[in-house]
Amino acid sequence: PATPPRQAIPCPRPSPPTGRHSGVGRCRRSLARRRSSVGNAVAQSRRSFVHRDFENPEAETCWLSCLFQSLWHSVVFHTAFEEHLVSAKFEPDEEERILVALQQTWEEYKADDLGDAQLPRLGKLQAQNNCQSVGSAPPPAASPVETVVVPAANGASPPPRPFGERLVPADDLADAFGEGYGDMSEALALMQDELSQSENPAAVRLAELMVLLPLSLHEGSWPSPEQAWRLAEEWHVTGSPLIAVDLSLPRPDGEGNRQLATLWRAAVATAARPSSPAAPMDAPSVADAFPHLSAVAAGSDVATVTTSIPDLGPSHQLVSLVCYMWAMQHYVAFCRRQSDLTKCIFFNDLPDLTRGAPREVLWSEVPELCSAHALTPRLAFYESIPSAESAAAGDLAVSLPRGAAGA
Repeated sequence: PATPPRQAIPCPRPSPPTGRHSGVGRCRRSLARRRSSVGNAVAQSRRSFVHRDFENPEAETCWLSCLFQSLWHSVVFHTAFEEHLVSAKFEPDEEERILVALQQTWEEYKADDLGDAQLPRLGKLQAQNNCQSVGSAPPPAASPVETVVVPAANGASPPPRPFGERLVPADDLADAFGEGYGDMSEALALMQDELSQSENPAAVRLAELMVLLPLSLHEGSWPSPEQAWRLAEEWHVTGSPLIAVDLSLPRPDGEGNRQLATLWRAAVATAARPSSPAAPMDAPSVADAFPHLSAVAAGSDVATVTTSIPDLGPSHQLVSLVCYMWAMQHYVAFCRRQSDLTKCIFFNDLPDLTRGAPREVLWSEVPELCSAHALTPRLAFYESIPSAESAAAGDLAVSLPRGAAGA
């Protein structure tokens, strides 16, 4: 079936995905070849970023919240932004509206609590996201607040942070992107374009680390990560630390959504190995097969080893899989939990549209979830820390902790 044409809409509500894509990403390919000095940062302990949900009272900003969640949970983008572009370190020009909005939203998202950051717009109840604009029933009673524990630098566990208790406003982002833009890939290209024109060399360098690859149906078959990597090779952008794959597809059925999610979900491997006695020398271990060891569960005779397998090319790993709900014109995102690589966090700023969907899911469960809730993979966002270590130089000499958790 043919891809439907893009339709003009009077508000920033997402229009159905089409084959049109921005060519901005193709221009951001120049990569510095000097290895950055990461020193002891490679050995830093695993940590989790704070997790927040977004407001969406008018059912208009899901595409922006999914964009922000993807950027926030990327170790490469998060580290570079924190080191060079947060409001405390850089004051953009008035014309850099997207960067200003990113800074404001960044501060509101990472605020520990209302006592530490006096942000009057925060603190609204989750019940405000009741999908009244799409005619759904009132939300159920609020569930107990989940918690995310962020290990302290000295290894001690601080008090749990609230997770889902209060919402982050998206109106700064909506004001910056303006009306008429409702597609996440377009928003990513617009952000990259603005960064590339900044007077701040770090912003320009960050734009250069990103590339956008468009894929569509090929000879009647669903596009795959293998096809995306071949396109990256043709464009000579395999060294880009941040690669977004824009999937422009016709509307599939439930089985099609399952097939697409199976193709594009993150790949992980788990195995059990004895802690003692030592394995025979001629028996290859999981660590030998997958050198990027992510986590070892200790405390028993058998330790569970979870290893990260590249999802795109030799080193790029999936940060987020953004999906589109055609019937509701709504975006949701699965963001990878690198503190447990088998799982991801499901972000949906209109939760009533996916009632019953768990907050945290195994990647192996994502295809069934996509089939059940009509979620079509729309954009896959990848990062490569080894590529970032090679490319980061000069004004963007960031210290990237290998294996640092994005979620």
